[in-house]
Amino acid sequence: MKQFAALDHVEADPLSHTLSAAQAKSDAILARLTKPHYVSVIEVGCAIGTLSALLQARCDRFLGIDLSSTAIERAKTRLAHCNNVGLRQVSVPHRWPRRQADLIVLSETLHYLSAKALRDLARCINPSLIPGSEIVVVVRPGNTDTRLSGAQAAQIFIHALAALRTLQIHKHLQAQGYVHYTLLCPIVGK
Repeated sequence: MKQFAALDHVEADPLSHTLSAAQAKSDAILARLTKPHYVSVIEVGCAIGTLSALLQARCDRFLGIDLSSTAIERAKTRLAHCNNVGLRQVSVPHRWPRRQADLIVLSETLHYLSAKALRDLARCINPSLIPGSEIVVVVRPGNTDTRLSGAQAAQIFIHALAALRTLQIHKHLQAQGYVHYTLLCPIVGK
């Protein structure tokens, strides 16, 4: 997780979340959501809250979590006007929130985890899902500076979650080379 700490001190917008490519990714995520409104949303790796600001407008309760304390502070500033938002510095899967959600967003976060941590994350997320929940996974398919590529990490996580419950899995190619998975939990699950 040293990569996150190093990014915090490089620039004011550490992962360039406000650039047009990030906006295109956010727009594509929002366009592929299956519902116009959600009761509870959890965004893992919320960073400085760029996508969070858009997601919170489509739900009753929003929880953004990130490993970086600097990113969380910036997200708090960005989202200070929103009364439905909670933001926490959390290391997943070690401290998964005890909350149910009908939307969980994992955008460009999975490749930072080991294969074991990805399987643990699936086990942690499973009880948070209610019938009809949706999980959005967005990864870059190419190599990363981590042990797993985005595509490898996504496959490990999806396989682990699918072993725990019935999922409808939809794969979409997205602008700027992202791969977007929508995982739907049917009303009648395992």
